[in-house]
Amino acid sequence: MQWTTSVSIPSNPGLLHHRQRMVLLGSCFTDNIGQKLREQGFLVRVNPHGVLYNPLSIERTLRVLYSDKIYRSEDLHQNGELYFSFDHHTQFSSLSAEACLAGINDQLVRFREDFSQPDVLILSFGTARVYEWLTTNALVANCHKLPAREFRHRLVEVDELSLRLEGLISWLRAMFPKLIVIFTVSPVRHWKDGAHENQISKAHLLLSIEKVIGKFPNLYYFPSYEVMLDELRDYRFYADDLVHPSAMAVNHLYDRFAQSYFADETLFLAREVGKIAQAMQHRVFFPESEAHRKFKSSYRKKIQELQAAHPYLDLSEAAAYFSD
Repeated sequence: MQWTTSVSIPSNPGLLHHRQRMVLLGSCFTDNIGQKLREQGFLVRVNPHGVLYNPLSIERTLRVLYSDKIYRSEDLHQNGELYFSFDHHTQFSSLSAEACLAGINDQLVRFREDFSQPDVLILSFGTARVYEWLTTNALVANCHKLPAREFRHRLVEVDELSLRLEGLISWLRAMFPKLIVIFTVSPVRHWKDGAHENQISKAHLLLSIEKVIGKFPNLYYFPSYEVMLDELRDYRFYADDLVHPSAMAVNHLYDRFAQSYFADETLFLAREVGKIAQAMQHRVFFPESEAHRKFKSSYRKKIQELQAAHPYLDLSEAAAYFSD
């Protein structure tokens, strides 16, 4: 007996592999998927500006990342003791403007050094609702706990959003002709907007992506939102807040993602590297014991064999962890 409806996902085995540089931007769902990819040996960079929720902020972030912009003191604002940037998540906020700028620009420089030529871009859109600061009418990625009265809150219409996405893809393709772009709508529910409003917002995202995806080659849509609603139609697959997917749900979504886009050899290599990441989480009670020395030695050998067979893998962190 079948207990759940299965979402049909177009299969593109071999679309993603370990030699590619992958950039993930968007909702906290990208953090979840990015962590899985990183643990399995993929070259990824996730949200260098922190978590982003709406497509227009994601667009702005991409245009900053692939420009020569460096943030300066005039780009910062202050709320109480904290300095912050409206382009960034609160994780970059600091008690001094210097520290805030240092954190922001350090991420920016390192991103450009390592991911100036991306192969894959994965964008996770959480909401079609945006906030604009009334003082300047500028779009903000995060309100940084400023009073709601200081912002205009609006739903971006489908036509506006699809045109912005078309412009973004055209701009990216001019720089990176072979870039693979995977869109997804985040399974995280924006419940504070209201139940009906959340559905309308998700619908705007879905319709906008649908209008764009047929106009360019190498654009794909992964239905994480649909898988969450249909294959995981139960509150046991949500975290305690009943809004975010649980760890079990994230694992299922990632498995569906991998099955859709990885060839068999990529799946095998991902599992092998993943075993090393799991071993690094092993709790050590007796580090000086012979059993632990043998444990580390076996993984050193495994790392050396994998690195020799696949020199493009970055296993430096694992090698350092299991060093003698």
